[in-house]
Amino acid sequence: MSSLGKFPDQYAAEIAAQPEALRRAASGLMDQRAELGRIRDAMNAAGPIVFTGMGASSHSCHPAVTALAAAGIPTLHVDSAELLYFRRAILGPTTDALLAGLPPGWRAAARVLVTAWQGAARSSSAAETWHSVLRPHLAVHRTLSPGLLAVLAVWHNHRVAPRGLDQGRSPLQVSGVLDAPTDWLVALGYPPGGPEAAPALLPTADRAEERAA
Repeated sequence: MSSLGKFPDQYAAEIAAQPEALRRAASGLMDQRAELGRIRDAMNAAGPIVFTGMGASSHSCHPAVTALAAAGIPTLHVDSAELLYFRRAILGPTTDALLAGLPPGWRAAARVLVTAWQGAARSSSAAETWHSVLRPHLAVHRTLSPGLLAVLAVWHNHRVAPRGLDQGRSPLQVSGVLDAPTDWLVALGYPPGGPEAAPALLPTADRAEERAA
């Protein structure tokens, strides 16, 4: 996107880049005409077409879903989490058909696994909970670097729950690490005294400059 020049906001740059991105995607289809023909034949022989995605990828499905539905082609548009956890059966195959495609030696173990999956209560609440933890930090930083994400994970895993089923315990303690510190700064190497001990963790060059000062 450097060819677009400087934008005051990264999202404005992404929006401005979309027309050219669509043109590139359309031009790439010319080399895939044979594959598109096979997809067309499969569409005619199969049931409803299922479009799925999350966030931007889900929104990008709307034009295709609308155009196909207007042409009388049965089409479904399902959120990826909903499809994965609650509507997987609409994609098939059945358990027996799935197992028939596996090597004979694997089928008994695979049937046990598939049966366990089918009887499990599935939920995306764990992912949504972590998203709710990340969201305030994304609002401030606009992006999360791997380093910042790691620090956030340390803070979260050592934070003691003030209420709820796990009140008085941190995620690490709930998972069985009973001797985990409840102060995330201590976990990062700071003594219980607090951040004033930070100079001990500075890089060597910074400590040398501090001593010289």
